[in-house]
Amino acid sequence: FRPGAPAFTTLIKSCGRAGAWEKACELYDAMKARGVAANTITCSALINACGKSRQWEKALEIFSEMKKDGVEANIFTYSALISACAKGMRLDKALEMFEECQRAGVEPDAITYGAVISACEKGKRVDKALEIFASMKGSGSGSGRKPVECNVITYNSLLSACGRAGRHADALGVFDAMRKEGVK
Repeated sequence: FRPGAPAFTTLIKSCGRAGAWEKACELYDAMKARGVAANTITCSALINACGKSRQWEKALEIFSEMKKDGVEANIFTYSALISACAKGMRLDKALEMFEECQRAGVEPDAITYGAVISACEKGKRVDKALEIFASMKGSGSGSGRKPVECNVITYNSLLSACGRAGRHADALGVFDAMRKEGVK
């Protein structure tokens, strides 16, 4: 029996759900040692496993290795990276990954926007969170992109950021947008 990338990916995802990021990294190393090529899905699962355990530095290290090996990043990769940086309280890195995602031509989705807005909330950067929200809604300066639908998690992060900063008028504006969209 010679497991391929799908089997290793499943095991890495299981380790991530269990908070066993070190075991996930061991599986990844074993996979490569057996000559099984890393792919986008496997690398994204490993980055996600590290992020869930607040191992943002390891997640960035895996991302660098992934790029060096010529494995393309997708929206799941970038969302996992941004989330890992947010959980590690590294707003600067989360924003850097968000910008890199866009430069790479990968269109952010609701999960990506939610992760970066959550990072801004944790980093107490309400202005940046509101700017990203405006971009998400297609009304940001020079955004030129289609609006992305917000979910309740994104709205809650934004409301929390506004509340922490004492920006009650902004919070009411966000709440009004939330109600207009029918988000409960």
